[in-house]
Amino acid sequence: MDIEAIIDRIRAGDRAAFSALVRRFQNPLFSFLGRMGLAQGHAEEIAQEVFLRAWRHLGEFDRRRGAFSTWLFTLARNLALNELQRPANRHELAGVGELSEMSCARPLPLAGLLREERARLLQAAVRQLPPGDRSVLALAYVAELDQAAIARIEGCSTYPNDRTLYYIKRIIGLPGDHVRISGQDVQVNGESLTRRQGPAPGGVVTEGDSNGHWQVTWSDGAGTSADVTVRPGQVFVLGDNRGHTVDSRRFGTVPLQDVVGRARQIWFSYAGAGLVRWGRLGQVVR
Repeated sequence: MDIEAIIDRIRAGDRAAFSALVRRFQNPLFSFLGRMGLAQGHAEEIAQEVFLRAWRHLGEFDRRRGAFSTWLFTLARNLALNELQRPANRHELAGVGELSEMSCARPLPLAGLLREERARLLQAAVRQLPPGDRSVLALAYVAELDQAAIARIEGCSTYPNDRTLYYIKRIIGLPGDHVRISGQDVQVNGESLTRRQGPAPGGVVTEGDSNGHWQVTWSDGAGTSADVTVRPGQVFVLGDNRGHTVDSRRFGTVPLQDVVGRARQIWFSYAGAGLVRWGRLGQVVR
């Protein structure tokens, strides 16, 4: 769906085109508001208010400053935080497990029960976070938003503008190395890092060099491109979630003095579609 074309139609007077925007974003919006800890009734009211404000203020949207999804979820975040800060909403919905029991009275298989319990525990843990931190995590589940978009919504900067935060990236190129990226193939000094391709475009790819092997995810089928010779005192870095990360493809090489440590274990791994890669939690980072 071409969002920009739909917005142009709306601005040209085609009011019916706005319904296409609602259909496109209503499910991601409901999902975000639910992960913020809002009860279903409150989430529906806020979603309606978000679309109403988007309709009234569409003239304020400037595509030069970011995608429409970034603008829309900024509205949703601000309204959700206001709602959560109201005294009547300090005790939010009971939990995912209870909602699932109301929606399905039939006994679930063991695997389903385990998923329900894990989802309940995860939601309970998320509700312990301050609303602002909860917002960052909830936005990470929205497929349309990458790190840069989330940073704009939250009103903060990404590397290299914000040096008060730590960023976990994989060093691909050292000083003097020639890094070339074509589609989903990463080459260092003419040698491809790809060892095994996933069964479908956008899947998991196993990469490796003389130091070992690791897995990365390309969530976009087309991949990206780059052709860089790493300068002295610099390194070339990539995130392992290649379709939703900000790395040297965007901000260039990183000064060696900014490399301050090494990640040891995985504390959280998101599989998309609201699922968590439970088997990866606690794994040693290769």
